[in-house]
Amino acid sequence: PAKDSNQFKRLIKSIVNSLGFSDFAITQLSYNDSLRERLGTTSESLLESYLEGGFYEHDIVWQYFASNKTPIYQSVLVDYIYRSPFSTEMINRNRELFNMVASYGYCDCFFLPITTQAACVDILFTITSTGINQHDFQSRIEKHRSELKSLGNVIAYLGHQKFKSFRIHITENLRITPKALLVLKTMAEKDMTLKSLADHLNLSIDTVNQHIKSARSAFGVKTSSAAIYQATKKGLI
Repeated sequence: PAKDSNQFKRLIKSIVNSLGFSDFAITQLSYNDSLRERLGTTSESLLESYLEGGFYEHDIVWQYFASNKTPIYQSVLVDYIYRSPFSTEMINRNRELFNMVASYGYCDCFFLPITTQAACVDILFTITSTGINQHDFQSRIEKHRSELKSLGNVIAYLGHQKFKSFRIHITENLRITPKALLVLKTMAEKDMTLKSLADHLNLSIDTVNQHIKSARSAFGVKTSSAAIYQATKKGLI
């Protein structure tokens, strides 16, 4: 049996690898807050880009699982997004997200929600792979679907029972990204126009606006000034 969370992760990885997949991620489902991976082998750089880019505010995966408990392939959601005749912020941000995931070499993802009363926690068990085409990936998933479901249940139960750090407690510090805090800090220290602020941080105006929106959402306020006040009050900037 695993003695700590790192050993637990290595054990899960060995099982996932034995089934023919390269990576996994475990995330607790939460529909009102940002989400942060707590256990997994997917790219740390990808996770950082996801959080700093504020993608969780628009990610169709979380919107889907807010009202569904049926497992789904990322490619199904990709197809839906790219077939959409609309050009909303949500659609465009998800296109960016899917392109970013693909740039890391992941052929597809299989999202498997796990609900266990014994563990009192809902998790999203994500399986993915590099170095394999989408058809072969999906064939392996269908071949091992029951094993993956059982593995997810075991992960949820044992992770909850043995490792307190496995459970995610969303806090204010986790709900706001470092880049969003940097934007607030710069706004607080320098009297700049939005364009000057974007140039100073080497970001686009749209990206700066996304970070500001993310910060307002994190603190539950309606203005940038209120977000700066809350960040300063809590000692974050």
